[in-house]
Amino acid sequence: MALLCVSKGWFPEPELEWLDSEGVTLSAGPSETDRDYEGFYIVKLKTIIKETDINRFTCRIRQSQIHEVMETEFHIPSELILVHEETWRIASALIVSMGIVAILAFTIWHWNGLHNDYEQVKNEHSLELSK
Repeated sequence: MALLCVSKGWFPEPELEWLDSEGVTLSAGPSETDRDYEGFYIVKLKTIIKETDINRFTCRIRQSQIHEVMETEFHIPSELILVHEETWRIASALIVSMGIVAILAFTIWHWNGLHNDYEQVKNEHSLELSK
């Protein structure tokens, strides 16, 4: 499951980080930075999470030049994480199943075509021999 932290209205540009329930920084890709029409920064940071004992995650915004830190804590219910993971499992199983059905259908179609060609050649050959 992915979490996205978005913060707007900053100047100068802040730093974002995701923390787990123990305060350990989570790995995340690079933050995305944009500016609004007034020149203020809009920053975004995405991380992928897995279920933990507590499922609490914190987005920390730090602006070191003005010595400001803000945090927002999120609690993600286990059911939501499990539903997300289960959805991917079901989708993957369906895709694989459909692929197998498609391969079987193609194989049967191709085999029937070969069988029909063989029967046609066999019948033509029988007609030539009987003449």
